[in-house]
Amino acid sequence: MSQFPEKTFKLAFLGMAVAIPLLLNPFGFFPFEADKIFLFRIIVSIMLFVWLLRIGSFQNLKTKLLNFFEEVRWLDLRFLFLLLTAVYGLSIIFSIAPAESFFGSPHRQFGFITILFFFLFFWLFNNSVNEKLFANFLKINLFTAFIIGSYAILQHFGIDFWPAGYVETIKGTHIIRSISTIGNPNYLGAFIAMTLPFTYLSIIIARGKQKILPIVIFLIQITSLYFTYNRGGWLAACGGLVCLVILQLVRQNRPTDKNFRFKTIAQLTFIIAIFGIFFFAPPDQGGRLRQTDIGVGNDGGSMFIRLQDYKFALEKIPEKILFGYGPETYQYLAETRIISEEESKIDNRLSDRVHNFFLDNLISIGFCGLLIIILIFISVFRSSAKLLLNNETDIRKKQMIIAANSSLIAYLIAMQLHFDTITTSFILFFNFALIHSIAKEHKKTAFIPEKTSKPMFIFATAILLICLAFNLSQIFYNL
Repeated sequence: MSQFPEKTFKLAFLGMAVAIPLLLNPFGFFPFEADKIFLFRIIVSIMLFVWLLRIGSFQNLKTKLLNFFEEVRWLDLRFLFLLLTAVYGLSIIFSIAPAESFFGSPHRQFGFITILFFFLFFWLFNNSVNEKLFANFLKINLFTAFIIGSYAILQHFGIDFWPAGYVETIKGTHIIRSISTIGNPNYLGAFIAMTLPFTYLSIIIARGKQKILPIVIFLIQITSLYFTYNRGGWLAACGGLVCLVILQLVRQNRPTDKNFRFKTIAQLTFIIAIFGIFFFAPPDQGGRLRQTDIGVGNDGGSMFIRLQDYKFALEKIPEKILFGYGPETYQYLAETRIISEEESKIDNRLSDRVHNFFLDNLISIGFCGLLIIILIFISVFRSSAKLLLNNETDIRKKQMIIAANSSLIAYLIAMQLHFDTITTSFILFFNFALIHSIAKEHKKTAFIPEKTSKPMFIFATAILLICLAFNLSQIFYNL
């Protein structure tokens, strides 16, 4: 039993790393996001079941929790996620639409339940990331990146295996903004931006001819990212890769290679030049796509619409400053927003989320929730800095930390013009678990009971069955 839980958690993670980006349900009413989320929640439920069996009894569970509260520090990620869970609970109590805040909207499914499963995923997985698992993740990242990127490129030239799910992608025989298996060009752009640092790291650590495959996949990702015409994704990818290259220089400290700084400058120039060129896209694509489709002049496009939502959100936030309006509720607030004639010519649809990291969280969980989230990132970056500047940290672990932090930087940049999805959240919490696992490695303690008590087995089984029944019913409902 001692090795079974760890192996189960690692296999579960690697399975999700393949399935979550690639899974789609062409027969579902919501073919992209919903079933990815249901699958994630089912697998985490199984992980929780295994963890409870490992604990063995309620007495052991009580002892483990008491030990945690005795040892925990206020900037410990596990403690911060507990606080954030409490804030989410309070935001539901004060929500203007408690049902949507708890269960999530039918197409997004990003209510409290899904958020809680992400917290559980971190709690269960945060001590399981090691070098071998990370090496396997890099291989899986190359595999999924190749499929997603290749499919996005094919889509751009009108080769699709089922009808596209995003209404603004079709123009003639071309799918102007590729969506691949992710379901939305903005979602795809953010996901590629967060995974590019891992692909780039695969190039760095490969030797000789082994570099060819990750280089080819990197170019496929870059091309598919361009075909999303997602400017936030472009900026995020550029920021993440620049961060990775700079942190590589920090890791070297005093590089023995005399050409290392020159190579660093060359890489930075190459990365910035590529993404700089992206913004000189043809005038009927990228930022002016919507206007040219409807014959309206260049007056801001999607950014103009987002600015109207930003202004409206800033007006509404003070009314519920502490705990917000509840998750998944902006769609109800937006119904009271007056849409100008100028805006309706560009896009007369109401937003269901505020496309900005700070404003969206302020609307959903208020200042208390946003403050805890900021503390979470401070804790992660603080731990990372200590590990990178510590000469005793293994070089391979430093590479892992650099890639994770670069992915986090890409996330933060992308979320200034967007919002979370299942694919970005999965990579986000993996990064959290990776950094926490390395930072706390020397503090790991193992408690393996000899036998699982009958009450604990019944309790664990009941939780598993309830979670399975709920999520399987959701999958059936989506058909």
